Amino acid sequence: MLSGLVRPLAMRYDVNPCDVHLIHERLTGLKTEKDDEISMRTGLEGWKGVVRIAEGQAILTDDFTNDRAEWEDFAVRVDTAMDALNIQGQWAHEAGRALSSGDYSQLSNGFQERIQWIKNALGESGNALEADTLNGMVCEIYREGSTRRAEVNHS
Repeated sequence: MLSGLVRPLAMRYDVNPCDVHLIHERLTGLKTEKDDEISMRTGLEGWKGVVRIAEGQAILTDDFTNDRAEWEDFAVRVDTAMDALNIQGQWAHEAGRALSSGDYSQLSNGFQERIQWIKNALGESGNALEADTLNGMVCEIYREGSTRRAEVNHS
């Protein structure tokens, strides 16, 4: 199969330049024909702050068969290997903590400033949101870890 051919690679950056696009799509439930192009361009060209990159050892899969359950296990191995690289964006830890506790009052000033920037960029739809709703949506974007191994908040 792919034994020894897949290596975990993690890239983390402080600011997701597409965060406002992601929240806008979630709020409206709409995605135009140009939204993917806009998001890709924003992701490539947008300011990200500090970029961290780490690469791990190849993942061995000699014990795998080629069925669905084994592929799911392979995906978990890749996620685990990526998490083991131990690099995070600047707000990952506090975003995860706030989502777990539901307490957004302890978010750092820099993170709160980014949330305010997103609210302003969203305009009317941002102003209509309850503070905890917007905080939760932004924390979902900035928390890190695999959704296969962590509960996702769908509110």
